Amino acid sequence: MTKYSIAFLALLTLGSAGVLSAQITVAVHPAHVPVTFTGSAQFSATVSGSTNGVRWAVDNIPGGNSAVGTISTSGLYLPPAKVGIHTITAEVRGSSVKGNAKAYVTNYAGVFTYQNDNQRTGQNLSEIALTPASVNHVTFGKLFSFPLDGYVRNQPLYMANVLIPGQGYHNLVFVATEHNSVFAYDADGRQTTPIWQVSFNDPANGITTIPSSAFTSFCNYCSLEPEFGITATPVIDPSTGTIYVAARTQQVTGGVTTYIHQLHALDVTTGEEKFGGPIAIQASAMGTGPGSVDGVISFDPFWQMIRTALLFSNGTVYMGSASLGDAGPYHGWVLGYSAATGTLQQTGVFITTPNGSRGGVWEDGSGLSADKEGNIYFSTGNGTFDANTGGLDYGVSEIELTPNPVTGVLTVAGYFTPYDQAKLNKYDWDLSSAGVTILPDQSGPYPHLAIAGGKEGTVYLLNRDSMGGYNPSGNGQIPQELVGAIRGSVPGEPICGFWNEPAYWNGYVYIFGMEDVLKVFQLTDGQLSTSPIAEGTLQMRAPVPVISANGTTDAVIWALQWDHSTLRAYTYDNLASEIYGTNQVPTRDHTDGTTAKTSPTVANGRVYVATETNLDVYGLLP
Repeated sequence: MTKYSIAFLALLTLGSAGVLSAQITVAVHPAHVPVTFTGSAQFSATVSGSTNGVRWAVDNIPGGNSAVGTISTSGLYLPPAKVGIHTITAEVRGSSVKGNAKAYVTNYAGVFTYQNDNQRTGQNLSEIALTPASVNHVTFGKLFSFPLDGYVRNQPLYMANVLIPGQGYHNLVFVATEHNSVFAYDADGRQTTPIWQVSFNDPANGITTIPSSAFTSFCNYCSLEPEFGITATPVIDPSTGTIYVAARTQQVTGGVTTYIHQLHALDVTTGEEKFGGPIAIQASAMGTGPGSVDGVISFDPFWQMIRTALLFSNGTVYMGSASLGDAGPYHGWVLGYSAATGTLQQTGVFITTPNGSRGGVWEDGSGLSADKEGNIYFSTGNGTFDANTGGLDYGVSEIELTPNPVTGVLTVAGYFTPYDQAKLNKYDWDLSSAGVTILPDQSGPYPHLAIAGGKEGTVYLLNRDSMGGYNPSGNGQIPQELVGAIRGSVPGEPICGFWNEPAYWNGYVYIFGMEDVLKVFQLTDGQLSTSPIAEGTLQMRAPVPVISANGTTDAVIWALQWDHSTLRAYTYDNLASEIYGTNQVPTRDHTDGTTAKTSPTVANGRVYVATETNLDVYGLLP
């Protein structure tokens, strides 16, 4: 009987004197297991003191039934097509001795995009296995790991109930690496090798990732990683079973080196290219800014970097671009490619500073956001701003774009630029260190809100129906601002605020600043509490907060302390004391490899953490 098994002990006595004649125990393995509708779970019973075998039951129903799931005489459990928690019982024949286990029937469709949804709330509201009561170092830990071939700077994605040709149904977890590989693994660890793996490198023909040495002369942090390939989080369209990936390669032909970005559309079941992909990511726009030729600016595949997570909205794949290392003649770009036509045709091109410079769309890996109507929201970095005087340049701004429903052409529908834009630009305290979180509809005068911020650490609550534009006298035209609410401490940096997107759950907004503690603000009638209602105690380098919950209950706040390669978990209302950390049982739970700035993925009772060498999978211990 192991520490993590659920076992029941019975003493059987014979005779009036109460003489002990036998001792029977039974333990059921695994003690906890999540299973989706198309899956199954194999239970086994370890019996001592008897050779009679066991009878299996589900919720005290011998053999189970269609409502609670069925279990065979060999312990194979087939779940019902309904979410719920069920007790699996093995009873030793000829006795009353029983052993129990739990089956968590869950069917969260998947994490198809960065931060779980296009609004970038970071919440999974369909988690029943991982709760504040079950996530602790006794019952929760690392289950297994999968090997990878390079650094991961994006969030793993997850898709449940995928029918693989010739292999049946699998839950899949997808990971893209800087080595230009995409892996699809069985998310439940049913096999150790990938379901499929593709690489966009072709060394025999001179096609490789870009070595960091190509950038180190102007990028002082680029040497921290050996290569650059897939940086942005991919996106999945579940309706067509397609995962879209933006990859970057270096091509050497005849001694001449060129660089190219490509958009790949891969079949989630096989990894095969779809829709005529890949296609080269190219763009041009009218403008006179740096890099222009004869009044036209072209997307430069060497200087431009696609860092923002891809967005899939209304049949179109969107991506944002800035530079790597804030160097070279660069601009901010937002590009759209049609997936509905099956051709990956480019439909939308927007440049943030056509007649100026910079204005990059970084968002530190956060994704472009979209509301239910398909409007797109994003932040720009330091650069030229003249939109308030009739210009076309939107440096240090929050921008709303509306795609034409027929042509896909992107048009500015609104923007907000802080009154102290010039100062933010001068000191590199721009906004594009973070993305935009779209909040659920609110009561009060501003039902349609979004929340954003930048390096300065001020929280901006924006009205999506009227973004506010620019007011040189102050920011009173927006619903609310909390000046300096998110300010960490970094040597040599006077102010260090937002470096990711806020997360939202059940009326609470969670923000983790750079070298700051996790802070939660309450949202009531469209207004944030003017100060945090709760704070953590551990300063971190702006991990992305991720939330799992069962609707409005049992919320767990997850944070990957990436610079220490430590996964941590908190309850929603007590951020000062973690309920779990991988450092609590380091020999068992340590990450296999160093983590970069990425985000954990929580789905159907598992937590997925990508490192430079592995994908680690955590869950309830068996």
